[in-house]
Amino acid sequence: MLRIITTQRGERYRMELHGRIVGDWVIVLERDWRQIAAATPFATVTVDLSNVDFIDRNGERLLRKMVRRGVVFCGAGCMSRYVIETISGGDRWHGSLE
Repeated sequence: MLRIITTQRGERYRMELHGRIVGDWVIVLERDWRQIAAATPFATVTVDLSNVDFIDRNGERLLRKMVRRGVVFCGAGCMSRYVIETISGGDRWHGSLE
């Protein structure tokens, strides 16, 4: 299961993810992200991975695609930092934004 909490301030969006980025939840996350991009093409999107406990191969592919399209990742904890470093090469790591 994946819970996505999206908040907006102007053209800045924050997607806080809770759970697992696996299976059909990858599709749900991509759909939600693409809806933001379609509604606000120049939006700044930050994704918080602090509460994600597992990401499958398709989830990793989606996160890499999001990095290439300018999404910024943040997160607290060793796993979040490792995932962010792995998918972005450190270019999109902004630590915890709390």
